[in-house]
Amino acid sequence: MKYRYLKNYLLPVFLLLTALSFIITGCEQRNSGAKGGSTPWATNEQYKLLLPAKIDILPFTKPRSWDDDQIPDGIEVVLRPLDSFGDQTKAVGCFRFELYTFQKASGETKGQRIGFWEENMTTKESQNLHWDKITRTYRFRLAWTGEKTRQGKYVLEVTYLAPSSLRLTDTYIMEARVSKEQTKENIEKKQKSNFKLF
Repeated sequence: MKYRYLKNYLLPVFLLLTALSFIITGCEQRNSGAKGGSTPWATNEQYKLLLPAKIDILPFTKPRSWDDDQIPDGIEVVLRPLDSFGDQTKAVGCFRFELYTFQKASGETKGQRIGFWEENMTTKESQNLHWDKITRTYRFRLAWTGEKTRQGKYVLEVTYLAPSSLRLTDTYIMEARVSKEQTKENIEKKQKSNFKLF
């Protein structure tokens, strides 16, 4: 009877305690390795596998209106960070946006800089604000800070600055099409100031 009690109740408890001791010992060994031993949880090279290795400005990037009229209020920039595997990922750090005039028939397409914005992406709130869960891309609405765009091409340059001092850059040539409403407004301004806008 005593043997049956030992077999049915104490043996499973003994086996469970033995298994737990192996798990705890294994975790302690890994933790001690992470603090300076020979087997850390992950090396810097392993972390880099999942960090952004490239950023792409997608062709959905263009001047947009955020109200009822057709006059663009700024630029909506759609970005896709990619990790070392080429998969879409999130990016913690800072995005810098620079808008330039487009230079024709030149080796350097960037002309005069006419816009500059920065977006800090180091908080949960900023990530939630700009991250699109459906497309797994970032969307930024950059409002005009000065004169509105005119018809023509522009060069948008985006630089990603990671906390690790990594810098990634992509350039996109964007075309702005002026609506009839904006064209009328520009003509009225031109008549008032006698200044050539186009």
